[in-house]
Amino acid sequence: MQTRWLAQAGVLLVIAAVAAKAQYPEIGLGWMPEFSLATRQIKELAEAIPADKYSWRPAPVSGR
Repeated sequence: MQTRWLAQAGVLLVIAAVAAKAQYPEIGLGWMPEFSLATRQIKELAEAIPADKYSWRPAPVSGR
């Protein structure tokens, strides 16, 4: 039930965003350099981490 509600809310948000973008095409252009920088940094970080380290998980906390 909650999943259906979340899906409907997501669809409404996408529709609202598309409508706002169509009405004001310049919305969000100021943030594009920030998103581009974050995307580049995350990609560089992912490429710098050795593939065998991606499966690492912290050990369960003992004594609890």
